[in-house]
Order: sequence, then C-alpha cells, then structure tokens
Amino acid sequence: MALQAADVVGSDNDAVRDRCGSATRSRGATRGGAGDADPCRERRQRAMMRGALLALVAGVVVAVLLEIVTATPRSIIDFTAFYCAGSVVRDHGDPYRAQPLGACEASVASEGIYDVRGVVMPAPLPPYALAPFAALAGLRYERALMAWRLLLLVAITATIAALRKVARLPWLAIAIALLMIDAIDDVSQGQPVPLVVAAIALAAWALSRGADRWAGVAACITMFEPHVGLPVCLSLYLYRPAARASLLCGSIVAAALSVIMLPASTSVEYVTRVLPQHAASEIPWFFQYSLTNALYSLGVSGEASLILGSLSYVAMLSIALIIAPRAAARLDEPGLLVALPAALVIFGGTYIHLSQIALAIPAALLLAGRAPGVLARVAGVACVLLTVPGIQFGFDSFSMVWIAAGIAGVLTALLLRPPLVVAAIAAVAVLAGGFALHGMHPVRVRAQHAPTMSALGAGALADESWTRFVRAEDPGLREHQFELLAKAPTWAGLGLLCGASALSAFAGVRGKTKAEAALPDPCRG
Repeated sequence: MALQAADVVGSDNDAVRDRCGSATRSRGATRGGAGDADPCRERRQRAMMRGALLALVAGVVVAVLLEIVTATPRSIIDFTAFYCAGSVVRDHGDPYRAQPLGACEASVASEGIYDVRGVVMPAPLPPYALAPFAALAGLRYERALMAWRLLLLVAITATIAALRKVARLPWLAIAIALLMIDAIDDVSQGQPVPLVVAAIALAAWALSRGADRWAGVAACITMFEPHVGLPVCLSLYLYRPAARASLLCGSIVAAALSVIMLPASTSVEYVTRVLPQHAASEIPWFFQYSLTNALYSLGVSGEASLILGSLSYVAMLSIALIIAPRAAARLDEPGLLVALPAALVIFGGTYIHLSQIALAIPAALLLAGRAPGVLARVAGVACVLLTVPGIQFGFDSFSMVWIAAGIAGVLTALLLRPPLVVAAIAAVAVLAGGFALHGMHPVRVRAQHAPTMSALGAGALADESWTRFVRAEDPGLREHQFELLAKAPTWAGLGLLCGASALSAFAGVRGKTKAEAALPDPCRG
C-alpha cells in the first residue's frame, strides 16, 4: 500500500511538473490517440508571434520615421504645391495659374521638383479645400509642414480608433493596414487623403451609433477629394434622411468659402478648365491607377481613354449606390453606406493616384471584420493586396520594399490567421516582386540631363507646365505595359473588394454577431 501511495504521489508530482506536456498527451491517448493541443506550446507560439510582431512593427515604425524625417521640399511636392496655392490665395491671386504659384514653389524647393527646375506642380483642389492651406501659409514653410503632418497623424489615429469600434478587428491589424499608403505615402508627401479616410471612418462609426447628423458632418470632409466625397455624400443623402441637413449645411459652407477666398470666375475656371486639363495631363503618368491610364497603356488613344474612364466612374458610382444599402442592411453595418461608395468608385475612373487607394481600406476592413466566412477572408486578402504599393517599387529606395513585405506578412497573419508559413510566403512574394521591379522607372528628364523646363506665360495654367513634364517623362507604351504588372496587386485587391461587396449585398449572407466578429488579438496574453 505504501509503495502504491508513493507511486500515486510521484505520478501526481510528475503530472504537475509536466502538465503542459506528457499529461496532456496521456489524456489525448486515452481519447483514441487524437491528442489535445499542448497548451504550453500554444502559449509559447503566441509569445513568439507577439515578439516577432512587435519587433517587426518597431522596425517598420523606425523606417517610416526615417522616410518622413529625411523628406525634403523637393520630394514633398504635394504639400509644397498646396502651401504655395494657399499663399497665392492669401495674396488674392489665382492659385491655378502657373504664376505666381511657380515662383513660390521655386523659392521653397530651389532644387526643383524631381531635381528639374522650372516645373510648376499644380494644386488641383477645389477652392474651398484650399482654405486650410491659406491658413497654413501664414506660417513659415517648415512650421506649416510640421503642423500639417501632425494633423494628418491625428487623423490616422482617429481612423484607427473609429474602425476598431466599427470593424471589431484588433487595433494592430487596422494600424498595419493603414501604415503603407495612408501613413508612409500620404503623410510623407503631405496629401490630404488621411483626412478623407478619417472622415469615412468617423462617418461609419457615427452611423453605427445612430448619429446620422454627425455622420453627415464627417461626410462633408470627404469633399476634400470631390470624386470620392460625392459618392459618399450622395449615399448618405439618399439613404439616411437625418443626415441631409448636415450635408446641406456643409454645401453652403463650402460655397461660402469658395466665394470669400476667390472670385466666382475662379471657381468656374476650376470646373471648366482646371479639372479637364489636369485629368488629361496625367493620362501617361506612371503613378496613375485609373482605367484611363490602363487603357492608354494598352494602346487606346488619350481622348478615348478619358471618355471610357469617365463612363466607368459613372457606372461604378451607380453600382455603389445600389450595393451599399443592401450590404449595409444584410450585414447590419450601416457604416458600409459610406465606406463602399468611396471604395468602389476608385476602381476605374480617370484620375486615381496610389495615395487615394487608401480610401478603399476602410471598406475592406469593415467587410473583413463583419462579413461571415469566405467573404471575410476575401476582404482580408483584398486588404493585404491594397497595401502593396507596386509602382513605388520602381521609384523609391529598397527600404520601401522591405517595409511593404513586412506589412504584407503581418497583415496576412492578423486578418487571415493562416499558418505562419503562409504569412511568410506572402512577405517573401512581395519582397521578390519589389526587388524585381526596383529601378523600373527612373526620372527620364533628370537622366537626360535636362535641368530646366521652359518657362510659361503668367496667364497659363499650372497644368500646362505639368503636362510638359509628364510628356517628357513618358517612357512609351512598352514600359507602360510593364508598369501594369506593378499595379496588378492593387487592381486585384480592388476587384476582390468589389466582388465581396456584391456578394455581401446579394448572396443572402448575414452579419456576424459582436462575439463572432471579434478576432482574437495576438498582442494580448
């Protein structure tokens, strides 16, 4: 009996000491050999994953800060143009003319845009959207840039907080999804797109809480990018009557700002001359992700490409206004009323830059968090693809390739939760593609040692100078067709997102409950 008692005590102690190992396997053996998962091993794997994620995120953040800190007025061409347009407005000039806009840009960035002196970068924002830049122009350029970047970073923080509530995804997944384009690309260049992304996220959050009037206020901010803001505001106006008063008030404020800052003739000039010429100037520009650019790259004439791009915008707008309310009702997520129109209209069109691809990410995250089963996975894959800045690989340093690969791997792990080897394969695929495309498109004007562009008359539009520069940069159809490969991941992501949106609207699916939608956060113990 004593020996038996000792054996029992010894076996109990062994079980306590090895309760995460042999005891678990023994229990599994008694159940037919299936074997339970080792809880300690799972904890160790989670700890390793958390450590790897945090190390990778820290590395990406450092790389982002270096990219932002080392930027110069020559590379921050968008903010430089907007700042100078605001300065011209303060001096009661025409911000859409080559002069005095060009003189201001030359004084701020003496090296010239892309090292080419004499290029006037247009500021194709509507008159009311130049109001904040007119205010910033009262500061020195360096201080104005710092204030603007801080505002953009606050906007990105608000986007993360709002989408965390609405999409019910881990905050790290949302932050990583926004990091590449919304943070690195947009903040470094000074684009206003992060404000629009934040407005979409805040409008979605307000709709989910039944605060339609505040959703209307947020939707008005999306009119910084009119071709995206218009579908958002139309969707709200049609399907959320309580938001109409806010939208109408926002329209009145925008009209008043336009009239106060600039003559009415300048607003007419913006609609009738500036917008058409700016769209035409960028038909062959390699940063374009529009249908117009794709058709031109395939040999379609410039005029036909513009017409077909415009028709595609109208078609996608109509489709978005049909799909959005159905998807919002079936998934019980009213935020899709604003997120889906913004995402769908940038699939095609005449003027879509890489920076504006970030506008599709809120919709992808909402579907990834709220749609059931396969649809959520399709939206997750779309979100990963949307973060791959393929065209940047041919233009920027190798650091962008490493950052993009890290983001693709981490986001795959967070949104899709596959075996870690799948996330690693995603990262390696992006890395390989980035190295293959690196140096694809050097600046031709600089390579040809043409340090200046010919001057324009004071009455010419700034877009005339930009048109000359873009045409001088045009590498020909063969390289344009090669550029299509670099843009393929983004277009694939937009296509998958459109497909997931349509299925969520018409396939009879239902939204996840709160418990079902909440993905486990790998950063929690």
